[in-house]
Amino acid sequence: MNPETFDNLAILILGLSKAKQIDS
Repeated sequence: MNPETFDNLAILILGLSKAKQIDS
């Protein structure tokens, strides 16, 4: 797996977790 892909994945997960915090 490319480091870039991993970075994008981490950013995506961070965004999702933030969205969940705002939602609840």
